[in-house]
Amino acid sequence: MTKVPYDPAKDFAPISAVSTNNFALVVNGKLPITSVAEFTQYVRSKEAGTFAYAEGGAGSITHLAMAMFLHRASLKGTNVSYRGTAPAITDVVAGHLPAMFALFGDALSHAQNGSVRMLAVASDKRSAQAPAIPTIAESGFPGFRAISWWA
Repeated sequence: MTKVPYDPAKDFAPISAVSTNNFALVVNGKLPITSVAEFTQYVRSKEAGTFAYAEGGAGSITHLAMAMFLHRASLKGTNVSYRGTAPAITDVVAGHLPAMFALFGDALSHAQNGSVRMLAVASDKRSAQAPAIPTIAESGFPGFRAISWWA
């Protein structure tokens, strides 16, 4: 319907947050990268246009979070689109691509077995499930936040 009798932006108001998804910047567990600073150095060390990263679909949060991070860090990268985050993180685990922003829960299970390394979380605060992992904001990018929510 192109004409509706209401304005969806003005006539509706969220009344409660139902769910929030947090994301984490992850790298393949075999890479010698242990921090966001080391990650930015790694990306800078690549020849122009050779850094590629996984994402769970063009325009997805995982894609936009990395695009926003690269922009804030004055870095360049090429996105490799997948049909969802599961196949994307599978290729990061396998070492086909070095990094991605992944759903925190997916990243945590892979980080616990060492197949990926979580460098930082993209939320405002550290996660209670992984309190040693800093936020991206704490890692030199104040105000950086990439979450999804439902209300």
